Amino acid sequence: MIRRRLGDVFAVVAALIGGAILVAVGDPTGPVPGLIPLPVDVALGVLACLALPLRRRWPVGLAAAVVPLSAVSVMATGAVLAAVFGLALRRRLAVAAGFAALYLATTPIYLLFQREPRLPVWTDVVVRGVLAVAALGWGLYARERQALIRQLDRRATRAEAEQAARVARARRDERDRSPARCTTCSPTDCP
Repeated sequence: MIRRRLGDVFAVVAALIGGAILVAVGDPTGPVPGLIPLPVDVALGVLACLALPLRRRWPVGLAAAVVPLSAVSVMATGAVLAAVFGLALRRRLAVAAGFAALYLATTPIYLLFQREPRLPVWTDVVVRGVLAVAALGWGLYARERQALIRQLDRRATRAEAEQAARVARARRDERDRSPARCTTCSPTDCP
């Protein structure tokens, strides 16, 4: 329980930091503000980040709620990437890749809301593509790592049980092989 809570805190803080970095270097801070005011962008992103503890119980619902926000909020990017990571970790690759593609599809909408983007369009597309692929890849890696740990755990448990059975069998065989001792004399008197 504590580990999950710490994971939730880490996810929220990491998403907030990632979103804040993108706000600092992204288009909303340009000389000509976009159609969506910066405080609205940040508020939407913060709300999306605060919803991240729902990623375990409702990963698809969370992704469906936060991915469209990337069309209007650069601050929501951290939450979007965390949601895509969570989908790659908990659902089929097709579902996670679909939401990553939806995230990329919001790029033109986002750019329409910017009056005079500071960065070229291709930069935004490349950055979003790299981030989406990284979130998918990291989620898939984490899923495979968890599966490997579970498999190794099962193997270790089985090996311990087999070893305990071999020890018990060896003890039983040793008892069966030892000569029967008489109960009337002492162990030194028996031949």
